[in-house]
Amino acid sequence: MNTREAHAAKIPSANGIGDARSLAKFYAHLIGTVDGTPPLLKAETLKRATTPQTDGIPWASPYDLLVPPGTFRWALGYEKKGLGGQPMLGESSFGHVGSGGRLGFADLDSGLTVGYICNNPSWDYGTRDPRWMPWMEALQRIAEQGAA
Repeated sequence: MNTREAHAAKIPSANGIGDARSLAKFYAHLIGTVDGTPPLLKAETLKRATTPQTDGIPWASPYDLLVPPGTFRWALGYEKKGLGGQPMLGESSFGHVGSGGRLGFADLDSGLTVGYICNNPSWDYGTRDPRWMPWMEALQRIAEQGAA
């Protein structure tokens, strides 16, 4: 994927290219005004796009034998916090885990957005990347303090 041809290709939901700041800013633009620019989505559109769509739907065989119910949850194009490897703040969070441990999400309740880009793509999808844990724990404390 790190070739000029791959960068120029149009592969929906597979080859977004950017840095961590831009990824976090993208999510910030989804949930609010940024630098005087109104949100990209209307409030009702954002609510619809981030409402879970897969809760209660059984996994198809043979995945039902491998993945416990509730491990992965999906809205309309976004992952939601589940029991799997999505490190988000809570039910109002939405975003997506990328290959190799990259991550972007927004949390509506706290107004926080995250962009995490790593150089070493060593993450196993469906598990919590140990590189996320220290800063996610700190971010969780910040979000809880802001809510208090």
